[in-house]
Amino acid sequence: MGAAYQNIGLTFDVQHVDNLLHHDNYYEFTTPMKGDKLFPGDEFILYNNGTTIGKVVYSGDEAGNKIFYSPVTLTETDYTAKIVRSGYRNQLTVAAGNITALQDPTVSNSTVNYTKTITIPKGN
Repeated sequence: MGAAYQNIGLTFDVQHVDNLLHHDNYYEFTTPMKGDKLFPGDEFILYNNGTTIGKVVYSGDEAGNKIFYSPVTLTETDYTAKIVRSGYRNQLTVAAGNITALQDPTVSNSTVNYTKTITIPKGN
């Protein structure tokens, strides 16, 4: 999560696109873009010679290679990309965590009292 303004609308070159072995529709690529502008979940449009190829989703880095998912088969090795939906988008309904318990803590058959002794040191 973060502010989407950080990379939305960014245009960059996607080079050396190659299909990952044993992973249908996942491709690795390189980019001459400096810095860490890409964030997992970024959705970008791929263009080739001004023609729209399709929308892909950036998955992140794997063993130093950048990876994205494409629902369409890619045949070229070089594209131009533009981020149209940032992975930094504010996701207000995303779960921050969960609790696993052996018993449901909201069901109680009796009152339970807990005691705690607090020791306060005496001042000088």
